[in-house]
Amino acid sequence: MSRTIEINNVTFELTVPRKEVSAIEREKWDGMNAIFECYDRPSIYKQQIWNDWYLWSIKTIGVRSFYISGYNCMRFTISGLYEDENGNKYNLYITRDHNRAILVNA
Repeated sequence: MSRTIEINNVTFELTVPRKEVSAIEREKWDGMNAIFECYDRPSIYKQQIWNDWYLWSIKTIGVRSFYISGYNCMRFTISGLYEDENGNKYNLYITRDHNRAILVNA
């Protein structure tokens, strides 16, 4: 049985790690043009994916950081940090195939 968490109408696969996990405390918030820092000429499709996720992040209360953490010519990964109303922190990893939330140890 897979556990999930819903964050601003998006379902994430929830992982509660057995070992200590540190929060992604990255200050940089790349903004709408972040996709252009990764690709010289990103496709309209890549631009739209990033724009949709970026808008989601700024509308979501509790998102503390949000950025493109890795990319290659075919796809990119978005990472971030989310803190819920109870103070629980989750590292977010968003790829083409998965939305994952990993509970950060307090």
